[in-house]
Amino acid sequence: MSKTKKSNSIPKHLIVVGAVLIILAIVFVVLILKQGSGQPTNNQVKETENNTSNQDSLEATNINSDIFNPETDSIETVGNLDTAIATTVGSNLITQDGKVVNDKGQVVQNNALPMTDFAPRLSEPVDPNSLIEGVIKIRADENGFSPSEFTVLSGEPVTLSLSAIGLGSRLVFENKSLIALELPVPADYTMAKTFNAPAPGRYVFYQDMPGRINQKGVMIVE
Repeated sequence: MSKTKKSNSIPKHLIVVGAVLIILAIVFVVLILKQGSGQPTNNQVKETENNTSNQDSLEATNINSDIFNPETDSIETVGNLDTAIATTVGSNLITQDGKVVNDKGQVVQNNALPMTDFAPRLSEPVDPNSLIEGVIKIRADENGFSPSEFTVLSGEPVTLSLSAIGLGSRLVFENKSLIALELPVPADYTMAKTFNAPAPGRYVFYQDMPGRINQKGVMIVE
């Protein structure tokens, strides 16, 4: 009676399974290394986007909090406008006690959105030679503002005119609390705004036109 020898070879199906497991292990290791290589994952990208969005919203909120809001901020109203005067055609009225108001008698705000009822109103085009004494007259040409510095008293009514010589001009204050005082003037026109001077300090303004934003001046309030 002959004896049957046992085979020492590994079954083929076990070899296949082992190969598959080795491949899966290699893929797993590669994925782990890739995740730690500094490349952002989808979750990291979404988190960054959310953080950026939240920061933008916070900055927008901070800016908007400085803007006059007629729905939440107090509005001072003057009852009698019979004696109020305007220094320039189309500009706001000045009451006898020196308050700059709109046609409804509401005191205008330097931090109101431009072109709204609560912002100082842009005058009609005027002849600069016809402006009364006391109006601060600024000329703007390709070389900048002239004069580039002037002084006013805090709380006092101020009429600021801007003459755009040869090309359009847009005088804008850097301080957002004076956002309403921007003066956009077409080329070869003169226009003005009347407002109450803000708190004491130095307020820088600049030429908000392409290629000319480095042209600056300063309003000194004492």
